[in-house]
Amino acid sequence: MRRTNISVQSLLLTMATLSVSVLSCSSPATDNIDKVISSMTVRQKVAQTLMIEINGQGDKEKIFYLKNLAKEGLGGIIWMDAPVDGLVQETNILQRRSRIPLLVSVDAEWGLAMRCPEYPAFPKQLHLGKIPNAEDLVYNMGKAIANELRGAGIHINFAPVVDVNSNPDVQVIGERSFGSDVNLVTDYAESYMKGMQDGGIITCAKHFPGHGEAAVDSHLGLPVLNLSRERLDSLELLPYRRLISQGVDLVMIGHLAVPSLDPSGVPASISKPIITGLLKEELGFDGIVITDALQMKGITSGRDSVQVVLEAFLAGADILLMPEDAEASLDFITSKVESGTIPMEMLDQKVRKILLLKEKAGLFGKGRPYITKHLKESVKEAVALDKEVLKTLAPYLE
Repeated sequence: MRRTNISVQSLLLTMATLSVSVLSCSSPATDNIDKVISSMTVRQKVAQTLMIEINGQGDKEKIFYLKNLAKEGLGGIIWMDAPVDGLVQETNILQRRSRIPLLVSVDAEWGLAMRCPEYPAFPKQLHLGKIPNAEDLVYNMGKAIANELRGAGIHINFAPVVDVNSNPDVQVIGERSFGSDVNLVTDYAESYMKGMQDGGIITCAKHFPGHGEAAVDSHLGLPVLNLSRERLDSLELLPYRRLISQGVDLVMIGHLAVPSLDPSGVPASISKPIITGLLKEELGFDGIVITDALQMKGITSGRDSVQVVLEAFLAGADILLMPEDAEASLDFITSKVESGTIPMEMLDQKVRKILLLKEKAGLFGKGRPYITKHLKESVKEAVALDKEVLKTLAPYLE
């Protein structure tokens, strides 16, 4: 595929001087991003919507595969379990290969210790939820976690979990939830989100429209939530309404069937009534919609794994997380755009939001500042701060 050689780098450098606080707003940054989009091939645009995992193991075959995807315009990566130095090394390799900087993400609900052994673990959300009036403590934890992530070159934490543990007989989400009181879950999730945001990290509320009642782990199968719309409005959706109003950057869609929201019974992650109709139009969320991992059995069982990626794209997802076959998914969606099956306007709209998020994360600018340096010092500094924050939490957790 021919690569357009319009002066993209100069456009990206211009964007470095601009700031944007709301992803959907019109601004000079938007105008410059539109120029970048116009310089991209269809395939490069589609690649921006993909986010795939890295494992930090130095596997040469895997790195070669990742480098090729980065060259084609891959939008982002997510860290999996590994020592931090290996993950940073692979991240830097891919960032150097990428024409447009990669978004780097991680699941770090109780800190980077969830993925990397070098960091001390913060309490899981359920333990924090047992501390009364702990908003300040949770905020400080969020800010300390942001410091960990920022020092390692990460831009997005897929947190907070805003699922409500409403059924004591169901423990799929378990310790990942702040608890069974929806008001406490909402308050603590907001505090955690604000701490991370004030620490310079992009946040994500998950798992929409709510995983707390699910009796099946969506990693293993598809949960079906037979809950009325009235019940969802009074419980599961409340944290999303608050966090959307307070500026959460991303919402992650769970692999959950909710017949009261979509009678077809398809998972929320490929449901247009749930993603576009409820989340975007009714709740007014205009940030980034990301799927849960598209390798999970809750979405792949009985379905073609590449077709699933297309269905999530058409339903309204902006970022497609961990497709089972990223190259085949890229080929398939590109062909659908080039044939006119997918409107170019739909693709451009998704890419525009992704690039605005990258601009917000500070990824455009002279000197490629997203390449991580001085890692040992960053880890040492982060661990020292973590220990100080953990001391403030310790009396409440004994």
